Amino acid sequence: MKTPTVSVIMPVWNGARYLSEAVQSILDQNFKDFELIIVDDASTDETSEILKNLSEIDSRITVIRNEKNIQLPASLNVGFRHSKGIWLTWTSDDNIMEKDCLEFLTESAKTQEAKFVFTDYKIINSEGAFIKISETGPIEDLLIENTIGACFLYNREIPDAIGEYAEDKFMFEDYEYWVRISKAGFRMMHLGGKCPYRYRIHNFQLSNQRKLPAEFVLFRYSLIREINDDNKRARAYLSVLKLSLRRKIPNIAFRSLIKISLLNPLISLPVITSLIVKRIK
Repeated sequence: MKTPTVSVIMPVWNGARYLSEAVQSILDQNFKDFELIIVDDASTDETSEILKNLSEIDSRITVIRNEKNIQLPASLNVGFRHSKGIWLTWTSDDNIMEKDCLEFLTESAKTQEAKFVFTDYKIINSEGAFIKISETGPIEDLLIENTIGACFLYNREIPDAIGEYAEDKFMFEDYEYWVRISKAGFRMMHLGGKCPYRYRIHNFQLSNQRKLPAEFVLFRYSLIREINDDNKRARAYLSVLKLSLRRKIPNIAFRSLIKISLLNPLISLPVITSLIVKRIK
């Protein structure tokens, strides 16, 4: 069997509601040379039946079912271990790839000679209606926040060099991986001109059902020391301050507040104080 150019991994857990639409959007790609590996993380809804039917209509689909729920990062690793493509990406069971998505990503990666490419993407609601465009980048701000977003493609050379997704970084496994890629020196390029991906906001999505863990805040805080520009460091500390207040981590909030006041007096203490008061209330 010919080795596919692209491997698309789709982890799914109880995602029956939007699953068929998400899978069909991949099968409808203008770019045809791909494999789709769907990892069912021990779903208890109609996911298994839907996947059985879908796998029978297209030989490019491979379905793997975990015997027990192992969560997103481990499911990603299961999928990528079975992948054969030169270029890799993953998507969610509730999002939509527009028809030119894989074509645009692969052609751009080759033309730009980049090992990792990413784009802006569209935000849609539960019914699929357009809300807004989510602008990603710049890559230079990656240590401040996750500037990559939901639409990306990377070369197999990357996991060969840095390994798999960290299974203990659930809910921020993507961001931690992007930071590792950047630190390894791979060229990561933002692609302008198109938004070929639709990210769905709805009440049942993982990010709405679970809070970002405290470990994510600590991870973000630990990255700031690697930022050389004082203004960017102040911005990063302000972002972490907001997160730590939201997650009720007072020691990190206090440290961030002190750092901000020392780094950039232009970020006024009255504004920060009002933010704290608002959170307390």
